[in-house]
Amino acid sequence: MNNLPIQEKIESLICQLEEIVALISTNQKQETKELKEIIELALHELVNQFDQKIKKIDKQHLATIKHFEEEINYLRELNSAQRQMLEDTVSYIKKLEEKSKV
Repeated sequence: MNNLPIQEKIESLICQLEEIVALISTNQKQETKELKEIIELALHELVNQFDQKIKKIDKQHLATIKHFEEEINYLRELNSAQRQMLEDTVSYIKKLEEKSKV
């Protein structure tokens, strides 16, 4: 009969352990849930920051490309104008040469 109180104590300790394990499990699940929420918020914020930086860089690159396109167009127009001036000058010189021959 002496074993009965020991068995009761063991069963009581087992019940206490089960309660502790259940509490630890519940706490672990809650902490995991909270960490997941924190990480999701931080990740969302990082994605937003990344998107904003990409948009800013894209805008800067588009502005640079537009500037270069404008410079190219200016140089084409300048080249065309210089070519026309050269052709006009050559034509004028030829006319002067023809007049001087006469």
